[in-house]
Amino acid sequence: MDAAWFGEALRSDVAYDKSVMAVCKELIDPDQVFEWVDAKAKEGNGASQWLMSSAANNMHDIQERLRDAASAGFPEAQFELTWAIIGHQEGAAGNGADAPNVGDLLRASADTIPRSEMQLAVCEYYGCPAVTPDLDAAVTHSREAAQRGSIDGLLAIGPHLAASQMEPDEVTAWTVVNASLQLKGCDGNGFSVQWMQKTAATLAAPNTSAGARALADEYWQQYGEQMMANLGCGS
Repeated sequence: MDAAWFGEALRSDVAYDKSVMAVCKELIDPDQVFEWVDAKAKEGNGASQWLMSSAANNMHDIQERLRDAASAGFPEAQFELTWAIIGHQEGAAGNGADAPNVGDLLRASADTIPRSEMQLAVCEYYGCPAVTPDLDAAVTHSREAAQRGSIDGLLAIGPHLAASQMEPDEVTAWTVVNASLQLKGCDGNGFSVQWMQKTAATLAAPNTSAGARALADEYWQQYGEQMMANLGCGS
């Protein structure tokens, strides 16, 4: 049954992508769009600079345009640049007095991008370039990011915290909420039978306490709509 559902979902997804591509080819002139974006990028528009970073054909230009877009205040560029710096990509960190600061970039983009707040929490727990560990801030930001749909940070640091910092039931509850989101298609890792089996096992786990399940229900009632909206998936 799971395999049949997976096959049908995959075929539907492929058909939708093909239909969108066909419409785009008919209605959009890619060369003209590229010229418009390039012109706006040269004027200092951060969103256009970010798009142009994807069109660059070498790492130096990619990182330079990404830094320009981040400096112009475009949140997605700020988030992507932090990942490049943390991953030690060549040229991402820049140099000199104007070199970007991971903590500043994450804080600047956190209000717009839940993943930025999640990554900030992880950095505050484990440490990152230019981010000093701060346990209280890590707990606060991991909770806020989870409430907005970016739960991975809380699930990464929660099991390592003392009960006085985060109750085990809270971590378990967020694990259940995360599985519920995945079951609704709110997941960026793609479909697989193994993924579906793991999600179903999490939701049906017999060792999940009544308190954790009640807390998961409470979180879903409070934040479910907000999480799905931020993740761009249906109700």
